Amino acid sequence: MTSRRRVSHKLGLTFAVVALALYASLTVAVATEPTKVQFAGYGPADIGMSFLFTAVEKGYFKEEGIDFQYMPGQGGGDAIKRLITGGASFAWASTDTIMFAADQGGKVKGIFNIHNSFYDLAYLPEKLGAQVTKMQDWKGKKIGIISQASITRYLVMEALSAANMQQDDVSYIAVGFAPIPPLQAGQIDAYVSWPSMNGAMRKAGLNIANYSTGLDFPTDQIVTSEEILTKNHDLAERFVRAIVNAIKYEPAHFDEVANFLPKYMAAPYTPEAIRPVLENGESWIHGPQTVAHGLGYTDIDSLAPILSLLRKADAIQHDLDLHSLYTNEFQQKYGR
Repeated sequence: MTSRRRVSHKLGLTFAVVALALYASLTVAVATEPTKVQFAGYGPADIGMSFLFTAVEKGYFKEEGIDFQYMPGQGGGDAIKRLITGGASFAWASTDTIMFAADQGGKVKGIFNIHNSFYDLAYLPEKLGAQVTKMQDWKGKKIGIISQASITRYLVMEALSAANMQQDDVSYIAVGFAPIPPLQAGQIDAYVSWPSMNGAMRKAGLNIANYSTGLDFPTDQIVTSEEILTKNHDLAERFVRAIVNAIKYEPAHFDEVANFLPKYMAAPYTPEAIRPVLENGESWIHGPQTVAHGLGYTDIDSLAPILSLLRKADAIQHDLDLHSLYTNEFQQKYGR
């Protein structure tokens, strides 16, 4: 082999080695690049969604190759809208919000249930002038809600329908996540609330009472789009695995979680204020249905009466196949 050919041959080998090394590094970079996941919340970051931020803090999302980004919203309807328009990969919304979306052609599905029968009506007896014992007692009253497209409104619609009342028997006033001033001022007679909000109002000095509608059904869901389930099914599996790990981690580590959670919260919480909410939250997530079936279980058939109530109220226009709107597929794999 001539000197020129030997040099050319060596250069060729060198370029080949460099090219292979570059290709290998690029392949590793692509393989390890996390998937950005925009999560549409129903509101500002709150203690009730602690497991999402525990999954960030403890690296559960990172282990699943997920770069989690939380987006606050104004109710489940807002969260679902972001999901449908492609602005989010997953959302926190209620089972009835999913029905409303499907009724209008939205292709979404609930993949993991978080709470059952989570909401009630919080009110100030001294302002209302009476103790409420039945739904009819709310006739003519002003009900505070997060927004017009949220479970806080839908729950009252369902309760009115169940009590054979008219939908205009109450008026709805959107106050977002700040019910205390309008309650104190008498601008609203009640606020559709939930445990952590009830706790916040009592901590602020409000002597609230709570009225339960008596409706018992799965309420809050992790939701994704049919497009993601079709094109990126593995992402849904990874997401559920991460949040299940976080939910399972929290009960034995309340002090630790209470200490790191403030940096993720929209409102200024102290660890001392967070810890009792976390403890109470165990009963919200670990209810009878999870004892029997595991974390995230959705009793789909129990939603049939809710759909019927919304149909009766003329709020849902179409018969819906509930088993196409919710699934226990991921729950059965990872929730037990």
